[in-house]
Amino acid sequence: MPAGGRYTVDSERDPCFGIEAYVLRDEVVGSLARVLPALGNTLVSFTAGLHGGQLEVMLTPDPEEQMPRVTRYGSPLLFPFPNRVRDATYAFKGRCYQLEVNTPEGHHIHGFVRNRPWRVKEATADGRGARLTCAFISGAYPDVLRQYPFPFVLLVTYTLAGNTLRLSATARNVGTGALPMGFGIHPYFRLPLAKDGRPCDARIQVPAARLWTLGHDKLPLGGTQPVPSDLDYRTLRPVGDAELDHLYGGLIRQGGQAVCRLLDPTARAELSVRFGPEFPYLVVFAPAERPTVCFEPYSCITDAINLAEHEANTGLVTLLPGQEWHGAIEFAVADVAES
Repeated sequence: MPAGGRYTVDSERDPCFGIEAYVLRDEVVGSLARVLPALGNTLVSFTAGLHGGQLEVMLTPDPEEQMPRVTRYGSPLLFPFPNRVRDATYAFKGRCYQLEVNTPEGHHIHGFVRNRPWRVKEATADGRGARLTCAFISGAYPDVLRQYPFPFVLLVTYTLAGNTLRLSATARNVGTGALPMGFGIHPYFRLPLAKDGRPCDARIQVPAARLWTLGHDKLPLGGTQPVPSDLDYRTLRPVGDAELDHLYGGLIRQGGQAVCRLLDPTARAELSVRFGPEFPYLVVFAPAERPTVCFEPYSCITDAINLAEHEANTGLVTLLPGQEWHGAIEFAVADVAES
């Protein structure tokens, strides 16, 4: 594969999933990112190089786990529907469409691109970093076009430089009519970051002042409220006993960026997730049964395609033929002093 001295890109067999992985490396810092184009173009590992050694920040399968599901690890990509679509049906411009039911409650969740093969377009390295660009072309999948007859191309580029990994996404309408869409990611970060750490010592920060009202099935009921004190993480604090699966709005930005943080004093490291105004919503997910917290920037709210007709500010994007949508998210890891 092409190499640029400090930065390299190589392909190898992934030890957990048994398929080809592309590995982006910073040989000086010791950081790496591992991506599986054939399984949803999923980032399955992001390892930072810190003064204390290498630190894996993504939740990865146990080596003993048989046939792990890629959608439960790493950072799956969600398009054109992040999160749930009620009853796996939607209407657009006066026509109704049926989606695959893929939740026990009878809904559709997370779209079509997170577990299908993507095409590798470019794998390069130069003095600015190591990069991998892959494409999902909906026209290659008749089952996708049957459920979502709005042809699109989705390009995602991962760029590694130092302990920062940038994800850049471009969605393009290649059809002859309008295309409704939303984009998001579902990164499973380790909680705590250190293998010998305690969840109660790790702290998170979520820069959000509003919370969407959700039903028992995690679908919006309409409208937002000020974030209640037990779900307010505007200052660093432990997740605690909360089982998080909440949709936040009213994001607070500095210099145009919203920043979520995970600080682990045992690892002496801090993870930041940064994203711009193209992502006005955020799901925070921390299930009680798994050692993870997920900061999930979304371009639209859950079930936006069904709510957009009567709910303001859903974030649903409609692209005309030839139009594009762009978004970028950064993961960054830094050393912190012991606390």
